[in-house]
Amino acid sequence: MLTTEPGSKPGTEGFLMDLDVARLESESINVNTEIDVPPLRRPGGGMTASTVTTHTTFGPNVMRGAPITGTAHFMAADILQAIYMGTSIQHEPKHDIESFIYVLAYSVARKAVIGPTNLDTDQKKQLQSHFHHNFGRMTLFDILASRKGYMPLSVRDYFPGIMSPPMVRLMAVLATFLLDSASTEIRQGKPLTHESVLSALDDAIQSFD
Repeated sequence: MLTTEPGSKPGTEGFLMDLDVARLESESINVNTEIDVPPLRRPGGGMTASTVTTHTTFGPNVMRGAPITGTAHFMAADILQAIYMGTSIQHEPKHDIESFIYVLAYSVARKAVIGPTNLDTDQKKQLQSHFHHNFGRMTLFDILASRKGYMPLSVRDYFPGIMSPPMVRLMAVLATFLLDSASTEIRQGKPLTHESVLSALDDAIQSFD
């Protein structure tokens, strides 16, 4: 998550979060406990109004640490395809790696959209349109179409000035990884691995030194 506040202090620009439960089925939730909350005395005097609060109980089939697919805009293309087609798919580590790449691309583009850049007004509008095309779509079909074209990482091609040279090279390498990992009717893609992506990240970080 990235803050929308301009001029954030270093280290407070955003944060990473993970959710224990990304998807819940209706039978997993039992909302059946209501608790009466009596009036309470306010610190400055007077009393609060009485109210009723509802306690949500999760069923036994909600498992902590279960595989998480996450937000559709960051899902791997194979998972989006399976959801769109109504088929099942095995969640694998390569899908999480692909999601990480999209989150990185989002972070770079988002920071450029809300922060100062050397782009003129027209270019800024084009950047906002590019960002919306990749991370603002509201249907699975539109999101999937963007992923199939590897558009989230193409910001480096259209707006190279918003990135440092090491980041431009990193995005190019990650885009190549995604292209090589895609399977087609005539070839099996090369799965994404933690080692290859971490190596690319290490190279980019060292380039800043």
